[in-house]
Amino acid sequence: MGLITIDKFIREDLIEPLPKLEKQGKIVYLRGFEREDLIHGRSLLTGKSLEELIKEIPSIVSKETEEKAVRIIEETAKDIRMGMALNLKALREMVKALVEEIMTNYKKAMVRLVELRSFDEYTFTHSVNVTILSVVIGIESGLSRNELEELALGGMLHDIGKLKIGHQLLTKPDSLTNQEFEKIKRHPTDGYKMVADDPETGEIAKFVVRQHHERQNGGGYPAGIKKGQINNYAAIAAVSDVYDALTTDRPYRKAFAPYEAMKLILVGSKRHFKKKVVETFLTSMSIYPQGSFVRLNTDEIAIVTRTNREAVIRPVIKLLIDGSGERFKESLEIDLLAQPHRYITGYVDRIG
Repeated sequence: MGLITIDKFIREDLIEPLPKLEKQGKIVYLRGFEREDLIHGRSLLTGKSLEELIKEIPSIVSKETEEKAVRIIEETAKDIRMGMALNLKALREMVKALVEEIMTNYKKAMVRLVELRSFDEYTFTHSVNVTILSVVIGIESGLSRNELEELALGGMLHDIGKLKIGHQLLTKPDSLTNQEFEKIKRHPTDGYKMVADDPETGEIAKFVVRQHHERQNGGGYPAGIKKGQINNYAAIAAVSDVYDALTTDRPYRKAFAPYEAMKLILVGSKRHFKKKVVETFLTSMSIYPQGSFVRLNTDEIAIVTRTNREAVIRPVIKLLIDGSGERFKESLEIDLLAQPHRYITGYVDRIG
């Protein structure tokens, strides 16, 4: 399969997944859908906020598990700062729980990443998010349960080397000087040194820690290796790392919308990321990533909750606002693959 491009999404033919379109003709087929359209009998929102409606969407990882994972990686970092030996017992137990939840919920829930509450905890929430995204890509890639757990451990530890970097530098709102950037570029090597001799850290996790900033064209760091020299697990973590970084507010910029981050990854796929990993990531997240706000041809506004592997431009959505600007009262989820008269016309950056 060649690299999926935005042009392919636009040109994607609906006749193959929906053969009735060809047999019955477009007008007859769409009128049939109009008769079955549940939206005509809708009631509008009177009591629930949009935030409440969005929170009703099942998440691939529970809030309790997210918070526990952040807390454990934070406690692990605290122990290291105090000079204690790396103890992975709690982290490994957490990784098993994360992988279990993701595997259970993968096909029926939304990949909702951990929200950043303060810039001070960025490294910890980011590590959990990279873990979640990496496991999703790993599942789609057909990795075994053991491989998923080792990949998840690598995701949790991938930025451990940043513990040697001062807090002021990590949260600096201005551009970094060349000297400052050189310090940042040392964190994969510093992190690898922390885990290299640890018998509890498997080789997969070690590769992730050491190589998650390497790039396919050799322009990454710390070693500047390229293509086949980069471990596949590290290549998975690299895409996850960049996606979460782009979609998170940082002191020096606002977060990119999910679709903007996805486009940036697509554009950089030839030079920076392993082609197969990007294709797999795209299959699992879609050009309309989960959590994206979109506008339909009906002027309705919705949030993307799940992807359709049969047709990536027609995801499963949850309607939030109707065509006249009113909010829906009920949590109404729609599979756009089953309603061809509705289609996405564009993105909505935010809804107020």
